[in-house]
Amino acid sequence: MQIGITVLSVQDLNFWSNGIRQNAVFLAMLLQALPCVSKVYMIETGLREVPLGQDMYAQLGLGYASAEELSDEIDVAIELVGVLPTQWKRRMR
Repeated sequence: MQIGITVLSVQDLNFWSNGIRQNAVFLAMLLQALPCVSKVYMIETGLREVPLGQDMYAQLGLGYASAEELSDEIDVAIELVGVLPTQWKRRMR
């Protein structure tokens, strides 16, 4: 199973400066430890051009991409930080 968790990157934001972002990472790490989970992705719902998370998530073994890039990759999406487009959620059902 492949799981995606939404994150919201904004310009000039420290990766660990917000508790909800820390919770998203800790949840992702927990899910990675489950034997039924093959990959966990962080789904960017904010400024995709902000390179804030890509390298940091990669160091933790997490994927990082937009919802559109992951629509055919993930089996479960968890909306934690940021909102996924309604049309995308309808397609995922």
